[in-house]
Amino acid sequence: MIRIVKPVTSPDILQTRGAAKRVEDCAAYDTGIRLFSFEDAIYAEKGVKELLIEAQYGKCAFCESYVADDGHVEHFRPKSAVRSRRGKRNLTPGYYWLAYD
Repeated sequence: MIRIVKPVTSPDILQTRGAAKRVEDCAAYDTGIRLFSFEDAIYAEKGVKELLIEAQYGKCAFCESYVADDGHVEHFRPKSAVRSRRGKRNLTPGYYWLAYD
């Protein structure tokens, strides 16, 4: 894995729509909801991808191969669910509150 130096400020879309979605998801969790849908239009928006590519020196943070501008945004922690070792059942919701962070 390559070292990533996170930018001081995050893109506007994460500070606005992403922050609002995080609040919405946390409120939903408090009411008992455990399955979440995620908006890639927020976390994979062009400005977010550009900032990630810059922070990662144009490389995948996991395998260090060079990525194109249209690459996928991968998450260090699972955002939707944490599964058992055999992957047969969901144990807990994933790190939904970090999906847009």
